[in-house]
Amino acid sequence: MSFPSKVYIMLEDAVDKGFENIISWQKGGRSFRVHHPEDFAQHVMQEYFQQTKFKSFQRQLNIYGYVSFILVICYETSTGTGQFGMC
Repeated sequence: MSFPSKVYIMLEDAVDKGFENIISWQKGGRSFRVHHPEDFAQHVMQEYFQQTKFKSFQRQLNIYGYVSFILVICYETSTGTGQFGMC
């Protein structure tokens, strides 16, 4: 499964699995925020990405063209392509 798909699934699982206080969609559903990077690395990342370093997660975001504004990442749905990018 691709990295963007894993990010999407993780964000969709956040409410059901009770970690939306750590990472969650922002209002409007076009971006997400990592509220607590240390907790994210310790409690969430392993389940979805097989890694435990937040910097590695950030590098993956950069590789896939995610744009970060204080760890707020945007997901473009208006084009129908599901591409991540700038808000």
